Amino acid sequence: MKTIKMLYSKNSFLLLLFMTLPLCFTSCTKDGTLLKGRVLENGSELPLEGVEVEIIGGKATGLFEPEITFSAGTAVTGKDGRFTICADDADYYRVGNFTKDRYFEILGAVNNKSQNKGIAPSGANSNPDFYLDPK
Repeated sequence: MKTIKMLYSKNSFLLLLFMTLPLCFTSCTKDGTLLKGRVLENGSELPLEGVEVEIIGGKATGLFEPEITFSAGTAVTGKDGRFTICADDADYYRVGNFTKDRYFEILGAVNNKSQNKGIAPSGANSNPDFYLDPK
């Protein structure tokens, strides 16, 4: 009977561990927002590794007040061109600077596939593709 209880508690612990372990790699701190995207070479659509990614966050202040913008987070793309940023809390997010040697930068909210490219934790602008032109 004692062996069955030990086996049951060990299995329960392992089950709990495997259920919570993915959260350690996919979630942010309680005040952060998880943003994901991918950077590709324009034309070839090959993933770009080593792109420095900056996301800008914005907060509305009032009807006749200017918005407050700030660097919400930074990351570097992996071999698959993907990045994940645990961004500071904001009302909205947009492209900051995307830079890589031998490529033209994406500056501000403009890229060559669409204008005013936003990024969001969910919905239509979640996990977007961004494109850099080779020099």
